[in-house]
Amino acid sequence: MSVGFLLGYAMGEGAAARAVQRAASIPSVSGVSTGTIEDLSERIDRLVLLTAAMWSILEENGATEAELIARVEELDSADAVLDGKLTAKPTPCSGCDTLVAPGLAACQYCGEAVRAVDPPGPFHTI
Repeated sequence: MSVGFLLGYAMGEGAAARAVQRAASIPSVSGVSTGTIEDLSERIDRLVLLTAAMWSILEENGATEAELIARVEELDSADAVLDGKLTAKPTPCSGCDTLVAPGLAACQYCGEAVRAVDPPGPFHTI
């Protein structure tokens, strides 16, 4: 298998790259600076490189494209929505047991600070 599947999946068949190029030619898009867009483009490039490296290691150790596709679908369906992305799950509040939306530092009801359920993985630094 080539890296084509990975790139196509990660980039939406090039749509993301074309959108970044078009957006970068505009000084500001609804208040988003071209610097922000360039940063996102660089992060996408690093993700594609990391993904290609991981796949090459897996492929060298006998992994197949069918296994890769099955795992992508398994991970995608973990949040019960097949939408082509990983969606963060809400965190239970230690103060009132309310589910706190991803990205919030404190419970929206009682103000209790949110504790991380899982330690950050390698993809949080990309």
